[in-house]
This record gives sequence, structure tokens and C-alpha cells, in this order.
Amino acid sequence: MKNLLNPPDRDALISRLARLAPDSQHRWGTMTADQVVPHLTDPLRTATGDRPAKPMHAIFSKPIIQDLAVWIMPWPKGAPTAEEFIQGKKGTPPAEFERDKHVLLLAIHQFVNQPEDKPYAPNPVFGNLSPRAWGRLMWRHLDHHLRQFGL
Repeated sequence: MKNLLNPPDRDALISRLARLAPDSQHRWGTMTADQVVPHLTDPLRTATGDRPAKPMHAIFSKPIIQDLAVWIMPWPKGAPTAEEFIQGKKGTPPAEFERDKHVLLLAIHQFVNQPEDKPYAPNPVFGNLSPRAWGRLMWRHLDHHLRQFGL
């Protein structure tokens, strides 16, 4: 299974991200290309402890639900997400497209190089996750939104 912590999987996502342009058109949803970039950055920064997010529903933090969502179930369009990641609510607003993409690449780098003595923060939807589960979840999130833009 693909995982952001696996260098070939990460490199493939970064190559796809490089093709995202300000005028890239979404195939579903309402986010524009400039909005999706900070939307992708925010959860990575939450994982590393740099962007707090309050917990959502306790039901999603049950181990069986975590496993289904992280490892098995298809990623649904319009899946629940924390307010801290939603544009127009508490999500980071877009600034300048290329700079925002650079910040996203830095967040990916920081995520994959998280020190072992600094565990990942709890996910606001799924609670405590192992590094491997966080890596899978972030790969799936990035992949989902890159596919949203045909990449």
C-alpha cells in the first residue's frame, strides 16, 4: 500500500504536485487549485504538531473505524474533515500559488523527517495514529486531491 513515508511513493506524488497549476480545473468539488494547496498543507502541519486541530467525533477514533478509513475503504468525495482544514472556515487561506506549493513541499519534508522522539500529534478525525498510518492517510489525502485536479 502506498505511503508518504515510502520514498518512491512520495516522489511520485511530488511529481504529480509539480504539474498542479493555478489554472488547473477541478473534476469535482468546489476548491480551486490555489485553495487545495494550503488544504493539503494543513493536515501535514497538524501531524507534526505545528498546527493544532481540535478532535471531531469519537466514533472515528475507534480502532476498527481507523483501520477501515486509513487502509481499506475508498476515499469518499466530501468526506468529513476538521474545520482547521476547510477553506472559508479555519483552513489556511491561499496566498501566492508557487510559494504555497513550496510551503507544501516543506511540510511534506518535515512530515517524513519527524524526529522519533517527537511523535505525530493525534489526527482530529481518527485520534492517535501510528507513523505508518499517518503516512498512509496523508498519501491518500494528497492522492485524492491530485486526482481531483486530473493529476
